[in-house]
Amino acid sequence: MSITLLWLLYIFGCHHQHSDEEGSSLADGSANSCSSNQTSEDIEDNEVAFLRRRIQVLEIENRSLYRKIEDMEKKIAEHNKVNAKRPRTSHLLVPLLHASTVEIEKSELDEVLVVAKASRENLNATVNRLLEAVYSKTFLGSHSLSGGVPKTRKKMSTRPNQTVKPGLPKNDLDDIIRFVKNTWEEIHGDVLPEKNCPVRSAIKVKLSTEYRALKNTYK
Repeated sequence: MSITLLWLLYIFGCHHQHSDEEGSSLADGSANSCSSNQTSEDIEDNEVAFLRRRIQVLEIENRSLYRKIEDMEKKIAEHNKVNAKRPRTSHLLVPLLHASTVEIEKSELDEVLVVAKASRENLNATVNRLLEAVYSKTFLGSHSLSGGVPKTRKKMSTRPNQTVKPGLPKNDLDDIIRFVKNTWEEIHGDVLPEKNCPVRSAIKVKLSTEYRALKNTYK
């Protein structure tokens, strides 16, 4: 083979190697750039995925709590052979009002009236004693004033599987409010307002208190 041919082959080989190195360098740079962009997007995706998983976990814990509450109410009912919402049983039950569906032990009703007479400045004490005479604390802790999604959770997107506490039976709630208002007027001469009714507020506070106590029981 001639010297000229060998020289041409050498030059061609060097040029080809240099081109491969440039192509490899450009490919590496492009890959690094893509990797950088993907990392930023991946971080955002991971944050969203983490928040979604956290919400799902909270929903599962919430549903689990209410299942435990329901199971406990059933066990109470089976043990006492009565409706689980009733805190006690007695042979002497009287309607809270005329033709009311809410029944209360006569002795319990007397205690409610004693508390009402002694606590003119504390309506909540009377409401608390009345609710405890009509319902068990478990029942109170697992119900809300009127049902629906709490205001603190309305800002979050509503999901089909979202667990919501049921409201107190409407007829019961109406009778309890009317009883307290009538009693307050008869004993103290005070007419409680319809708008922003303090009885409803007192019931709401009691339900929230029992709900927190119930949650602490299952921690």
